[in-house]
Amino acid sequence: MDLQSKVASFYIIMAGRPPTYRETREYFEDEVDELLEALSGWEEGGDEDLEHIAKEIGDVAFCLVAVAEALGIEFEEACDIVADSNMTKQPTRGGKVKKGNRYQEPDMRRAIL
Repeated sequence: MDLQSKVASFYIIMAGRPPTYRETREYFEDEVDELLEALSGWEEGGDEDLEHIAKEIGDVAFCLVAVAEALGIEFEEACDIVADSNMTKQPTRGGKVKKGNRYQEPDMRRAIL
């Protein structure tokens, strides 16, 4: 079962219905704050361990997929489309990337359910 199916099943089991956009956005914001807090603790040499950070990353991903599910967006397809588009960008000397003459804008229509 893919992650989006797991997220949809979770909401059906826990809430008896699909997720709403509003609740998924609130959950996502809370989880991002928790991840940022864990990362700050790790960067500052605190007692944050990578297992805790990995858990917070998983929570953020789960909630982000829930936002996509609530909006009718196929998460993995959206990620694939953006990744393919990103590969058409070109590097610069400073290590950044830019949209050069090969750049292809992502066509997100395939990701909309």
